[in-house]
Amino acid sequence: MVRKAYFSAATFLSVVTLAGFSNAAEEGYLLRYQLQPGQQLTYRIVHSAKTKVKINDTEEASQVHTTSVRSLAVNEVDEEGVTTFAHTIDSVVMTQQAGDQPEVRWDSSSDAEPPAQFRGVASKIGQVIDTIEINARGQVLQRTGKDASSLGMGEIALPLPENRIQIGENWSVPREIRVKDEAGTLKVIKIRELYTLEKVQAEVATISVRSEPLTPISDQKMQSQLVQQLSKGTIQFHVGGGYVMKRRLDWQDNVVGFQGPASNMEYNARLTEELTNEAFQSAKRATESSVR
Repeated sequence: MVRKAYFSAATFLSVVTLAGFSNAAEEGYLLRYQLQPGQQLTYRIVHSAKTKVKINDTEEASQVHTTSVRSLAVNEVDEEGVTTFAHTIDSVVMTQQAGDQPEVRWDSSSDAEPPAQFRGVASKIGQVIDTIEINARGQVLQRTGKDASSLGMGEIALPLPENRIQIGENWSVPREIRVKDEAGTLKVIKIRELYTLEKVQAEVATISVRSEPLTPISDQKMQSQLVQQLSKGTIQFHVGGGYVMKRRLDWQDNVVGFQGPASNMEYNARLTEELTNEAFQSAKRATESSVR
């Protein structure tokens, strides 16, 4: 008696998918943005930072905490994959405290008048603050609008490698930062953001990133201005869908002598960003199922 083997459509697709990822593992992964017109990605971003400064016998600490929701609405995607989208801040909750002063807090969902230090942010809520063009590699081609960096939102797009990349390989993006030295002279510091593809599982690429100064720095005052610019962390990018799912960045530094030999500055900060709409939830469930 000959037994016949029957395969369901789901089984067949699973086999095809596994074969595709097996080939990708050998040939490398092509990481590209693949957004579609009308698509909207909504992210919840939490940014917290604490700075402690000590000069002689005087010490003061300050901290900020921001929880914000932003949306990226895709307006157009051309034949070459250049994507134009509108960046909107949907809501924000901000707190700020310096020294012995009481904490200042404002929630955009309330009707309360924002404190003076938050009025600039309040004027941006619910409005398109940027119209941005990126290519399929996440390189910003054009950007018009207001700056949202004060909200600690970080970069809009993840810069992706030029060619296919295998697990363990890396790529880098150059960047320049302008700081002042002890004499007040403006200096250009060259750094690079080094990205490494750590793993790919259920179409989700985990990428590590760290900032590396390329310009030698011996001036502590200059070093104190760099602490908010040098981070390390991880990013999750959906290979099949072509979008960032999750990001976590950390900043941590201690600079001694930035304002005389008896001065010290500690800086600790963290930013987390997570896609909250159904596109992420479906991908997250698929990832969790593959682990079990």
